[in-house]
Amino acid sequence: MGGVVDFDDTSTLATWLDDVGYETAFVGKYLNNYGEYEPLLVPPGWDDWHASVGNGDYDHGWVFENGVVNAYDDIYATDLARDIAVEAIERHVSSTAPFFLWASFYAPHSGTPDEPDDPVGGLSTPAVAPRHHDAYAGTPLPKDPSFNEADVSDKPAFVRDRHRISPTTEANLTELYQQRLEALLALDEAVVQMTDALEAAGELENTIIVFTSDNGYMLGEHRIHAGKTVAYEPSARVPLIVAGPGFPPGVTRSQPVALIDLAPTFVEAARATAGLEIDGTSLRPIARKPAIGANRTLVIEAGPEEVDGPWLYRGIRTREYVYLEYEATGEVEYYDMVRDPYQLVNLAYQPDSRTQRKLDLLSARLDVMYDCAGAACRR
Repeated sequence: MGGVVDFDDTSTLATWLDDVGYETAFVGKYLNNYGEYEPLLVPPGWDDWHASVGNGDYDHGWVFENGVVNAYDDIYATDLARDIAVEAIERHVSSTAPFFLWASFYAPHSGTPDEPDDPVGGLSTPAVAPRHHDAYAGTPLPKDPSFNEADVSDKPAFVRDRHRISPTTEANLTELYQQRLEALLALDEAVVQMTDALEAAGELENTIIVFTSDNGYMLGEHRIHAGKTVAYEPSARVPLIVAGPGFPPGVTRSQPVALIDLAPTFVEAARATAGLEIDGTSLRPIARKPAIGANRTLVIEAGPEEVDGPWLYRGIRTREYVYLEYEATGEVEYYDMVRDPYQLVNLAYQPDSRTQRKLDLLSARLDVMYDCAGAACRR
């Protein structure tokens, strides 16, 4: 099943930070299926807990707050999470103890209530705060060269079997894109108010702030719409913005990094000790020196849909290439990300002998890395 049911929360970043004296707070969406099973519990290590019970409703909700389920009506979900997060900041920064906050906003996930301008045909969208409705009306749908890809004969079957995107579907995708942008405006306001609270308390310059997401989203690339569990760049890549002590301002780094690097970054900054082997590495050295980690290889993967089921895909990613294996079908993809950043030409499709040797080497590297742990993942 996965999600909260199968997650062992006895040793996490929260417990590691709590062990060295941090006050820890969580606000928003926790793991999938949280709140669907009784009893509701506050996971170990969290001192201040405000987790959504069920997800998908933007106009009302229930929040499990330090042992009590509270109902909230007539407040937009993003604004509710913002208010709780700001209040947590204002309350905890007055303490002499260091403070860690994880604010997990639901936007721009699709959700209810339905709106008059929602696209027809089953394509779901987020609900937008009334003050932001139609703020991006007329904004065109981005179309990179992979949009509605003409020739997908070299792609796996799940792409080959897709029809070209029709004008009607493209119009629906455009509306979805606009509503996703509009839903993010409330999140933008939340970030501003949270940083304002830190600044008012005199702690902004002493705080590491990380903005990221757990997945990207497909909007017609390679004929795929409304998808987030595929290995193509719009889905696999996520934003990552970091500010604070140890991170030089105003610079962009291109080394490969992943969400597995967040925990070691926080552990290092807090001078804590991880209770588990950490596969990632701190982002602070990477941010300071562009050469560090430049040749790094990362594992990318999705699935299984059920515990012990087949993985949707597993692969490796560097700055130069992406290599993917699909366990259920045996299909392979390989892209030169320097020459082909939009992943139009699958070099694993009918490879020549030289390319086949590369594929064999990449497959062997993936075999070593896909179940690595600790330092072995960082070599």
